[in-house]
Amino acid sequence: MPTALLDVGNVSVAYSGRRVLHDVCLEIQPGAIHGLIGTNGAGKSTLIKVLCGVVTPEPGAELKLSGQPYRFPITPGSDAWRRCRVVHQDLGLVNHATVLENIRIRDFPVRWGGRIHWSRERREVSEVLARFGVQVRPTALVEDLSVGEKVQIAIVRALAGIMHTSKSVLVLDEPTSSLSRDEVVSLFETLREVTGTGHGVLFVSHRLEEVIEIADRTTVIRDGRVVANIPMNGVTEATLVEHMLGFPLKRLYGGNETSDRKSGEALLQADNLSIGALNSLSFTLHRGEVIGLTGLLGTGWELVPGAIFGAHSSRRGQMRICGDAVALDTMSPHLAMQYGMAYLPGDRLGEGSFQAASVLTNVNATTVSRYFKMGRIRAGAELADTLRVLEEYRVVPNHPQVQFASLSGGNQQKALVAKWFLTSPQILLLVEPTQGVDVSARSEILARIRRAASDGQVGVLLASSELEDLVHLCDRVFVFGTSGTAVEVRGDALTEDYLLQLMLSSSRSESDGSGATVC
Repeated sequence: MPTALLDVGNVSVAYSGRRVLHDVCLEIQPGAIHGLIGTNGAGKSTLIKVLCGVVTPEPGAELKLSGQPYRFPITPGSDAWRRCRVVHQDLGLVNHATVLENIRIRDFPVRWGGRIHWSRERREVSEVLARFGVQVRPTALVEDLSVGEKVQIAIVRALAGIMHTSKSVLVLDEPTSSLSRDEVVSLFETLREVTGTGHGVLFVSHRLEEVIEIADRTTVIRDGRVVANIPMNGVTEATLVEHMLGFPLKRLYGGNETSDRKSGEALLQADNLSIGALNSLSFTLHRGEVIGLTGLLGTGWELVPGAIFGAHSSRRGQMRICGDAVALDTMSPHLAMQYGMAYLPGDRLGEGSFQAASVLTNVNATTVSRYFKMGRIRAGAELADTLRVLEEYRVVPNHPQVQFASLSGGNQQKALVAKWFLTSPQILLLVEPTQGVDVSARSEILARIRRAASDGQVGVLLASSELEDLVHLCDRVFVFGTSGTAVEVRGDALTEDYLLQLMLSSSRSESDGSGATVC
């Protein structure tokens, strides 16, 4: 065996006396893509924080890079830090800075007099972006980019940092959760190019099909311990799930959810909605119905729920909500909530939560008025209700006062789903509700959505890139194309293969007889 690029051993970490990593060992070989999987809260993120110096492990932890021993903690700017570049889930970008400034933030060559050669920097960064297939201007502000483009910039920054060094390791924490399928394909091509030069990659993802496709070997962490370290030849998703959970997850969807559902009264009637690149979308959402939205990134499907909720600008069209006529450009979150709408955005960090606040504050953000009495908050009642909700939705750890940012991604998502269900909504507007969560949390979230619709009290508008979720949960799905129109698919035509075919097709007919029509 060649000398490992990265070799860590006996890594243990405890928070407030609670052990979250137990003697974890991990080894990455030159030219290899190594997968790292586990349920939310298993300890993956803590291990990554150890590798980038954010967290210091307990004494006895060992670290070697290309056979050379180093001491923990890893300090920013050190040789060990430069040889192990990390792209975190929160990306670590400066929103008010340009793409160029973000990519070169630690690597600006300074001319005589302390000046920066800006024209040369723009040229070189343009070349780097072009090399990795990212179509963004170096002078663009990061805050103006889409979520997918921000992910690309964070990855390019890390790649630019290792391409001209000795053999290094690139750590990617959920890199594909906000990328389109084309962008994922491009990323995988880049990773193969990177490992082809001898670098190593640690690929952390909840998308098991991607881990199977890209990884040479995978380490599984459960409850802070390594429970499997397996080569990926012939490995199935079912095998990985069983390692992650300790038992087989027999069914994710629980049968044909749409067969027994009955649609009731019209809750939301949309007429000629125009949002971003999308033109003239019309549909009616009934009580007890689930309508899906999907397409290639940038075609507008992911903007529809937020626009209906009043969270996005640049929108036109008319709606009838519970019988009332409302212009789309007059909608606001306050008005939407008065109509019984609940909106779960796709950007959990930027739009969906208060990361610096407590779990209690986040869970009760939409219902805090219930606890006001004579100008004061009934703190005891609020705490008791929050504890009950966290237990019901199986949020771990079940501590209302801890900082929300300390929860894993899946537990944050479950808490945010709980927040909106507490409002007793009649219209659920969801964007990527299972994005960045493990199979167990995904099963729980999908079950909540399924039960809400099956009870016949709620209508659900579900925008998602997870085609399997859409096929199993939705009565019909609108597939958005680059032309600005959407194809409605229902019945026997509602399959993953057909949805993907429509997404990738550049020409669309008005009706092909299979259950798909252009809207």
